[in-house]
Amino acid sequence: MKLRSARGKSGEGDGVEPITSSMVNPVLISLLQKKGMELDEICQSIGLQNFNLQDPDMRITLRQCLMLWQLAVDRTENPSLGLDLFSHYGDSQMHFVTHIVMLCNNLRAALRHWARFARLVCETDRFEFREGKDYGGIHYINTSVAHQNRWMSEHYTVQCYHYIKKFTGKRIKLQEVRYAHADPGYRKKYEEIFQAEVKFKQPDTGLVMDRKYLESELHTANSYIQKYIQERAEQLLEQLEVRSGTAHQVQELLLRLLPEGRTGIDDVADQLFLDRRALQRKLKAEDTSFRDILEETRKTLAVHYIKEETRMVEIAHLLGFSDASGFQHAFQGWYGCSPGAYRQKIHETRVD
Repeated sequence: MKLRSARGKSGEGDGVEPITSSMVNPVLISLLQKKGMELDEICQSIGLQNFNLQDPDMRITLRQCLMLWQLAVDRTENPSLGLDLFSHYGDSQMHFVTHIVMLCNNLRAALRHWARFARLVCETDRFEFREGKDYGGIHYINTSVAHQNRWMSEHYTVQCYHYIKKFTGKRIKLQEVRYAHADPGYRKKYEEIFQAEVKFKQPDTGLVMDRKYLESELHTANSYIQKYIQERAEQLLEQLEVRSGTAHQVQELLLRLLPEGRTGIDDVADQLFLDRRALQRKLKAEDTSFRDILEETRKTLAVHYIKEETRMVEIAHLLGFSDASGFQHAFQGWYGCSPGAYRQKIHETRVD
């Protein structure tokens, strides 16, 4: 039992790039076909070969998936497609991770299982279940700094909210909805969907609700069937764990630790239950270093935040710099110009 990857023209899908489930891809392809594109033309546009739409275990690279999203957004002329895509799903287009979730006894268990097995949908996805004195929620982070986007965040939150209501049979009222990306210009649509306060430029993406809802029983619960589906999920999760090296784990942790100002190797080593030297040895074996990973993560995220129109002082904070001048000095060294000049170039390119 193995996850299969469609092969790209340049060799993607062979374990080098992060891969993602094909479940969303048939829906995007269907929209493109309605706009007059043939399947071969679509695959050629994103550099994809040997793609079987009927194979539920087929996966493509995350880069190709985002190219498919962009193509669909452009052809449908719908910038809010991330919020709308789930309305095009049929009952048969439910990922087996969702089946595991729906078979849980209550919402608390369902959200915990969602957090555990989300990587089987996309291996850079990290969901975290959080519970406090008076709240509960599910939070999402895309751990690939090179593949930050809002479409998947929008799609996941809409999908999650739909299933929470469907499986509990309750009208769950959210306290707030959070997004890591900036306001894309259609805030009203978010508010209409979630009927709750929506916040942008947050440390992560998530749905927050009253803690009382976590006790809600799922009318779809079936622990007997869940046991067998979960066994397969554990096997597939083990396959993905083999793909993730120490460098990838370090980068994942930095995404969470940087906004907290925790940028030292000891901060990361503690999270991995390693001492500094052990972490350095592991990274050296992968032909990299903590300093290289930290710098590359900051460089890539800096450009992402600049494109998101995030204020410089906020970018400095999100990247773990003590002040904006430190960030600006580092950016000058990375790209040979100031962050402001870089942003101006982006604006000029968009106008052209």
